[in-house]
Amino acid sequence: MQHKDQPDQKLCIACKEPIHENASLCPHCGTPQHQSKWHYFTLSLKWIGGFTAILSLVIVANQTQELLGQWQNTQETVNERVERAKLQWEIGDFTGAFQQLKQALELDPSSSEARKFEVELAMEQLRRIMAADERYKPLEQFDTIKDNQLGLVLYRGAVSASDKERATILAHLGWLDILRHRSGIEGLNIDLHFSKALELDPNNLYANVMWGSWIPKRFNPAEYTEDKIALSRKYFARALQQNTQRRYVRTLQILAYQKHDLELLRIGHEMSQSGEFPELQPYPTRPFVDLISQAHPRKRSWEVLTQQFSLQELLTLTEWLLAEYPDLEDESGVYASQQRKEALYYAKGRILVEMGKDRNALDAFLKSQSLFIERIKFTSTRYGEKELQNVINPQLEALAKRLDMPLKPAMVSYGGYPDGSAMASGLENGDLILFFNGIPLHSQSLLPERSSDPTTASIEALRSGKLLTIEFQANRHGINTRQILVPAALWDRETTETQRQQLHQTWINPHETIPPDAG
Repeated sequence: MQHKDQPDQKLCIACKEPIHENASLCPHCGTPQHQSKWHYFTLSLKWIGGFTAILSLVIVANQTQELLGQWQNTQETVNERVERAKLQWEIGDFTGAFQQLKQALELDPSSSEARKFEVELAMEQLRRIMAADERYKPLEQFDTIKDNQLGLVLYRGAVSASDKERATILAHLGWLDILRHRSGIEGLNIDLHFSKALELDPNNLYANVMWGSWIPKRFNPAEYTEDKIALSRKYFARALQQNTQRRYVRTLQILAYQKHDLELLRIGHEMSQSGEFPELQPYPTRPFVDLISQAHPRKRSWEVLTQQFSLQELLTLTEWLLAEYPDLEDESGVYASQQRKEALYYAKGRILVEMGKDRNALDAFLKSQSLFIERIKFTSTRYGEKELQNVINPQLEALAKRLDMPLKPAMVSYGGYPDGSAMASGLENGDLILFFNGIPLHSQSLLPERSSDPTTASIEALRSGKLLTIEFQANRHGINTRQILVPAALWDRETTETQRQQLHQTWINPHETIPPDAG
């Protein structure tokens, strides 16, 4: 039973133990039983702080919204500049495209799209400038190349690029240095760019094709442990294996070998066999022209050809050029001064002799000789004066002995004086003079010297298989001739006109490639 005098009690607000009704502290846990004025002050500060925080958030949100709007506007402008640059690039306006990208990067230097396209644009511009072999030749965009402005763009792009992307960029830096070297800048380590690119990506198309193009250049001062042509051929082969951008690869390959005709021969025939880009296909005939040219040692030219190609390959090459070389169709009459078709038939004859095919070789040599005869019909120059004597005649003479064919030298009219009495009386360039005053003519020395004696003389000349008699004033005949070898039967009086026509067709004009009215 509770006593009335027991003091009133209450429970502690913290530990819930009974304490005196008026106790300000709990004797059990020491917790104050009444809130102080500081408590309400602190509580007020908390409310004020919360309100301030909310207000700050509202202000920051507004500012963020404003900044976000500005950023979005900037990005839209940057994107617009990039799109404009792409349009200008498509129409070939590189200067305008670079200007658009410059403005875009001024607005947002961190724009990855603008940076990336700037690098692509720089590389595309470099690829469009083909590095021909002539040095100091004026270049497109000369200032950007000489001042290395494109290089700055590429180096900046290489920093953040992947290995494959960096390899492509390094290859273009090498190409840029080729162009700078061509502009007269010395001391550039061009090969280093390509070697580093291939370390990163051995199959990189641009590194392979650009290095392959640089190695055989005449003005490449670098020394290599391997033959330059063989080495560059390896890089081009690796680029062609990828079967992408083949036109670009072939274009650089052909440019690279402009001074290397034998390699161009190989490439041209390879392209012909695969049907690639006939408009790009090279048809180099210089190695064959060298065989009959007095300007080049023939023996050395023949040795170079046979060292590079087998006899069967050479035969295939000559037949390919004779069948497909477009310019040969116009090589008749006055246009034949370069002797390309003559040279090809002569080379074919040499090849067939080496292969032991004498009959076929004879046909090839006669075609070469006939082209010479047809050409001199329409030219008054003495071009190739010793060609027959030093080149074709010895081959025909050797063949005739092996084939037991009796040949004799005949005189073909060549470069006669128009005001001479023989030409005025009807003698034409290309006529085969067989008789002088009824006597077989085998040498120019048998013709009379210039004198005051106005003696009348006659010659018998073969033209289109017919034997013509031409009378003229002997002391001023004006005849010039070149010696060729023909069958002895042409001097036989018993030879019929039909037989002479057949011999003429075989030995003088064995093909129908020269139009009768040429010239």
